[in-house]
Amino acid sequence: MKLKDSISFSLTKPSYRKINISISHLSTAKKYYIYRATSKSGSYSLIATVAATGENIVYTDKSLSFNKTYYYKVKANNGVNTSAATSYKYDKVDGIGKPNVEVSVEDKKVTFNMPKVYGSTGVEIYYSTDGKTYKLLKRTTSTSYTRDLAVGKHYFKVRAYKLYSSKYYYSSYTTLETIEIVDTPEVTPSV
Repeated sequence: MKLKDSISFSLTKPSYRKINISISHLSTAKKYYIYRATSKSGSYSLIATVAATGENIVYTDKSLSFNKTYYYKVKANNGVNTSAATSYKYDKVDGIGKPNVEVSVEDKKVTFNMPKVYGSTGVEIYYSTDGKTYKLLKRTTSTSYTRDLAVGKHYFKVRAYKLYSSKYYYSSYTTLETIEIVDTPEVTPSV
């Protein structure tokens, strides 16, 4: 069965330690075999048999090891014969999710509440007074951080990090937070 050149698949990382294998629908296929290895010329093991449903297929390979590269090949079966394997495609498990940060301001204090991102070590908070040049304000493993703010505009962004084998790995940054503190004069009550 000469299906090899017709099989199209791609890899994406939906979340930490997971890789999606997306297979484009092939009209002659009844099922697909998904193979995985840890090197391009290594031994490929069958990890999944997925039925062809008449639509594009997405299979999620779960609980993969951090900082490791995985190689995939796919075969198609038409109910009688099985194609040769496709060429390999690969991806590396090194990404962590972006933190979900809630920011509150009260009495000229800003508080960051940051639930721990699965697979991360902690978060880094970056600060700017002009929204252009940022400096690292705090690297913390805590899920909460509070800081006094002066009058004026303040800009913050946050990213998760993972410390692994003395090397830092990072998520993408959160949406920019702009906070403006206004000087409110004290009002002396009349007698």
